[in-house]
Amino acid sequence: MIKTILVFLSLITLIACTNSPDLRPDVYINADSLLQSGINAYKEDRYPVAIQHFNRAMTFYESVDDEHGVIKARLNLANTALAYSDFKAAKTQIENLKQQSTKGLLAASLTQRLIFLQTKFYFAQQDYANALDTIKPLLEQPPFSLKLLATMARLEALNSRATETLWLNKFQQALAKLELKNIKQQMVLNRILAHYAVKEEDYNQAEILLNTALNYYKKQASRRAIADCLEQLAEIAQLKNNLSKAREQWNKALKIRLWLKDEYKAEHIRKQLLKIPVKI
Repeated sequence: MIKTILVFLSLITLIACTNSPDLRPDVYINADSLLQSGINAYKEDRYPVAIQHFNRAMTFYESVDDEHGVIKARLNLANTALAYSDFKAAKTQIENLKQQSTKGLLAASLTQRLIFLQTKFYFAQQDYANALDTIKPLLEQPPFSLKLLATMARLEALNSRATETLWLNKFQQALAKLELKNIKQQMVLNRILAHYAVKEEDYNQAEILLNTALNYYKKQASRRAIADCLEQLAEIAQLKNNLSKAREQWNKALKIRLWLKDEYKAEHIRKQLLKIPVKI
């Protein structure tokens, strides 16, 4: 009987601990809640909504001089702006974060994240030379993460002056050593290999690699990656002079870019469509 009572009291204590109220001031609770709402909206590709939440969270953090909270909000604002190619907004946040970094306010992990954001900023605008220069500090800190290896392999593939596949080889080796297969990074590898296949004019192999990645992204409902693959497939179709197929792929990608509110990439697609002659 005593043992039963003790077990019962232990359960009550456990429940009380797990449901303990957040006793912080409302401003911190509200700010963290808005930050999480923004992250959720970002995951659902609702970028303008995410921006609103992150801006409101930052306002709360600023109202109590919570520098760490402000930095988190700015990192999310920059990343979200880049997701739909709002480079002006992304640059504003990145420049502010760089100032915070020079003051020593960014932890090592956040500094690394800022470098990736800056690299992404240049990469998205096809400025691969600046992207390579930006990411160099991370190459001085082995061992390298899969994310870094993948980024370097992509930059290496897109750099027209590159004559070797050093980072592609490292990325492939790292994937091969994993005990559990990383499908997401494998699809990134597929897209890089497709780029090399196009260089060698092996268009059929490139299409196989890209369609495998496309099918994976569709299952994951990863809109940006789906659009990326469709655009690559459209370019290959044009190289094969299959203009009807190219037009079909471009139009599919355009619908996704418009849904994402990515006017920068939507305009790029419109220009590509104008290059395809219309049959009369």
